This record gives sequence, C-alpha cells and structure tokens, in this order.
Amino acid sequence: MRSASLFTAGLLALSNVIATPSPTRVERNSNSTMRRWNDTPGFVYAEDGKFKIDGKDFFFAGTTAYWLTQVQVNEDITKTLDDIAADDLQVVRIWGFREVVGETYDDPATFTQEFATDSLDECGELQWVNGEQKCNQPGIDRIKFILDEAAKRQMYVQVVLTNNWAPDFQAKGDNKFQAGSLSNSYGGIDTFVQQTHPGGDRDLFYTDDAVKDSYKKWLNCIIPQISSHKALFAWEMANDPRCQGAEGRTTSGSCNAHTITRWTADTSKHVKSLDPNHMTASGD
Repeated sequence: MRSASLFTAGLLALSNVIATPSPTRVERNSNSTMRRWNDTPGFVYAEDGKFKIDGKDFFFAGTTAYWLTQVQVNEDITKTLDDIAADDLQVVRIWGFREVVGETYDDPATFTQEFATDSLDECGELQWVNGEQKCNQPGIDRIKFILDEAAKRQMYVQVVLTNNWAPDFQAKGDNKFQAGSLSNSYGGIDTFVQQTHPGGDRDLFYTDDAVKDSYKKWLNCIIPQISSHKALFAWEMANDPRCQGAEGRTTSGSCNAHTITRWTADTSKHVKSLDPNHMTASGD
C-alpha cells in the first residue's frame, strides 16, 4: 500500500484482513474472558468475505491520509476529515506511529516514540534509555483525537502500526525530505532493529525475539488505549511488510514469504490478545 490513495466499494484488500468468522470468546486469563469483536455491537468485522456492522453488510470507499497525524493544528485535521467525508469516503488509513532517534524539537504530538541513548527529554516519549522503553502520550492522544473526530462524521480509521520503507539517509548521503513526505522514514522496522541490534540485518524484525519483544512493547502501549473505540476500522500490523527495505538496508538472505507469514500470524495473535474488538490487517 506504499502508494495507495483510494480503497473503493469495500475492497480494502479483504485477503489482508485477519478475522475469526464466528462469535466466540477469547480467554484473557483463568479468571476472565473478553468477547471477540464480532460478538460485540458497533464494531466492524469480516464474515463470509464481506465487512459487516451489527449483521449488516458494510460497503464503502476509502482513502489513505498517512500524514494526518503529522498535522499540527487540530482545525486542519478536522478540515481534512470534512473534505474526505464530503467525497463520501467512509474509511481513512493513517500512520499510527512515528519514531525519532535522538533529540528532537518536533511537536510531541507528531511522534509516538523516541529512541535515545542517555536520558528522557521533557516530552517523555517511548525511548530506549538503558534498555527501557517509555511511551509518548501526546502522539497517542493525537490518534485518539482523529478517531473521535472521525466518529462524529460516521467515518472509520485504519491505524498502521509500523512501516517497512525507511530510507537509510546516512548510507545514501541524502538529507531528510520535507516533513510529511512519504519518502521520510517515520522510523519503523529498521529503527526497531537498529536500536536493538545496531548494524543488524533488517529482517531480524521478523525473527529475532528481542526485536519482536520491543515491537510488542509498542503494541502494548498503544492498543489498549484505543481497543474500545468503535471508529477504529482495523489495526494494520505494518505498511508493506517485506524482507527487502529501502536502499541501503541489508538483509540476511534467509527471509522469505513464509518468514513474513509467520510474523504476521504471531503479531496478529498478540494484537487480538490486547484487542478482541477489532480486525487485524497484514498491510501487505
């Protein structure tokens, strides 16, 4: 979905949506249970090859506005959603992540994690500081704001949790593109790998337990805060999960489609353990 701009007539890549077709219960622990999304009123689910809400077919057209979380003025966000709604688009796909490495003076509401090497800055983002990760609440609150505003317009939001395409600016000798450009890294897969195993091959993201655990810590941060929001269409586990990444990133040579499939199944299981209300999408 790297260049996707429009999802039409409910074709949001049905094959990419991982869903359980029948109402069942999910065991959270020995003492409690939570119902799955398709056993709870008001949530979108997939059944018999169709999207549904409360038993009724849900057909829609949608669009990608990956950059919406980077908009710094709330009025501009609501104006964007108004424009999308005016075109009868009911689902919008956004980046629900952005990691920055090192010190930043960016608006704290425009990023969800920061990777640092020595200390927390005043924003308190999710950082790697002496091996400890911490969340950036302003960035997550921006996502919540978008969901709240979408609900007012009877729209739904698909939230992407990480990104495959992270250009290696240092290797290429380039400067960063203008803020909001799709060619910017926004962090993503390569950031998790390099902060956990500096110099490691990028496909360690899919196989290395330490890297997978660090990604799941991020999921543990954001997903429970949004799991009950009915304007959430689905969680997308990664934008274009691939063995290969942007130019300048190395791979082990052993990654293949099965590697991505196993990672997708494992990650989806973890997401559903945190949020049984919503669908998960592979993003591929």
